[in-house]
Amino acid sequence: MYHVLCQVSGTSGFTEDPSKAYDALACPENSACCKSDHDCGEAANACPGGHPDGRCGYGVDGCTVCHPLTITVIPGSVNLSMAGA
Repeated sequence: MYHVLCQVSGTSGFTEDPSKAYDALACPENSACCKSDHDCGEAANACPGGHPDGRCGYGVDGCTVCHPLTITVIPGSVNLSMAGA
């Protein structure tokens, strides 16, 4: 389980799939969240990457992420396995 926090509006939610983090949020209508007529999660997941410093995220030139999220793993809720283990 993951806790998702919108850094713009302070809205939070929970998801079992971090790639669907934007779907876990319902930012208030009058907040400073993205007002574009698109699906924020699809826009973020569709970012081609390849940015000058190699990172992808809100405010990075050419990145399609429209507002920043903090995604936190809830301790004990996710089993991680090591590659090759």
